[in-house]
Amino acid sequence: MRTKILLLIMIGLGKIISAQGCIDSNHDVLKNSSQICINPFDMDDYPKGIKFKKGTTLKFVIKNVNPLKVKGSNIVSKVENFQFEVPKLIQDNNITSKEKDSNKDNQKGRNPASTSFVTKDDFIEEYKNFLEIMSVIEKKANFNNLLINLIGDNVFIKNTDVLKNNVEKIYESTYDLDDLISQDMLELQKSYLELKNIYDEINKASSDISISGTISINGSTAKLDNTKLVTNKLMYEEEFNVAKKAVEIINDEKKKNDLIIKAIGGINTYQLIKNNDFTEITNAIQLNDDATIVTPILIGKDDKELVKFNPIKITTYGGIKVNFSSGYMLSFISNDDYHLKYNNEGGAVGVYKNENSILNHALGALAHVFWDEGKTYMFGLSSGISVNTDAKLNFYAGPSFAFLEKNRLIFTGGLSFVNVKRLNRNNLTSNDEFISPNHLDITYSEIYKPAVFFSVTYNLFSKSDEAK
Repeated sequence: MRTKILLLIMIGLGKIISAQGCIDSNHDVLKNSSQICINPFDMDDYPKGIKFKKGTTLKFVIKNVNPLKVKGSNIVSKVENFQFEVPKLIQDNNITSKEKDSNKDNQKGRNPASTSFVTKDDFIEEYKNFLEIMSVIEKKANFNNLLINLIGDNVFIKNTDVLKNNVEKIYESTYDLDDLISQDMLELQKSYLELKNIYDEINKASSDISISGTISINGSTAKLDNTKLVTNKLMYEEEFNVAKKAVEIINDEKKKNDLIIKAIGGINTYQLIKNNDFTEITNAIQLNDDATIVTPILIGKDDKELVKFNPIKITTYGGIKVNFSSGYMLSFISNDDYHLKYNNEGGAVGVYKNENSILNHALGALAHVFWDEGKTYMFGLSSGISVNTDAKLNFYAGPSFAFLEKNRLIFTGGLSFVNVKRLNRNNLTSNDEFISPNHLDITYSEIYKPAVFFSVTYNLFSKSDEAK
């Protein structure tokens, strides 16, 4: 347990990214949400057009990201106003979890107290123990490379659960007792000293062999009296040299440190994979514009752009929109139109009203205030002006209804105050006859009159683009 804590202090805990509250990308209108999920293995569900309430803080949650390849993420925005398969290595070796030995003090190799003299079996037993420790060191030093090969070089990992399961199995196989590699190196040095003692004793015993007796060679006889046998070949020399070279590596400070660094790197990678949810969350942007085209980007370990996703257009709703439009104004009022009325002698005696239209036509402009509820249409209030043929201003006010793309076509109705001509009756009787024969002209007065109006106008403003 102390070893695990020490390892965690050395390498740190892996970063865990939470992707809770992720939004399915096929929603039309999203409320009170601020994350959009991107699954690189399901691009058919990639968001194409989404609507958020204005002011929403938006992030992208990119799933199945390879943490060994990706360093971070970003969003490029332009605003508008107005699988993983199980490697053959794993299948061939059929890695299974080993039951961890809680009795770490069980003595491996030869029991030094088992006998007062050594035999060949003692050397073989200790040599096997040496090789086993050496194998553990080798596996721990190569642990990082094995994990890197296992996770692969792809930016995205399809089945992260399978990956985690395989990584855990490899870890359990490599770190059977959770020992640091430095402890294994110490055990290897102890085993080598024991092996060297056995090796020296075996070869010393074989060099002390003497024989006595008579031998016959080609009819000649010779008597041997306590004669020593001499041999140039040492027993288990090849095996001992293997062990000697391995220990020389451990005794070399630089090579020893390199192995330790490699082993720590393996633990780092293991913890990163174990604690990672393979999710990358982009930085947040606030949607304050009418429309924003956002492009999520993954950044590689070299700080360069690694993956650039397709742009997504996000429109906003909510709040008040101020707009302007121009078009046709129709007021239900018109100018007076009178003609002279004559008697039988041909003299002008009065006036009469001519039949004329009751409509007033004009071209004008309106200013609008709309309440945006995220619909394809909006309601609001409008006011505006028009100019008649005599350069006189007409005034308009009333509710509006906007629709079509970007709510550009607007219908407005309400009350207008139109400058119209009305008959001047100062020289006329109630029967429209002239009072004074000296003033026989038809005169008009210009006054403002209220009237119901209706207008059809079109948004004057085009979109403005701005990259962020």
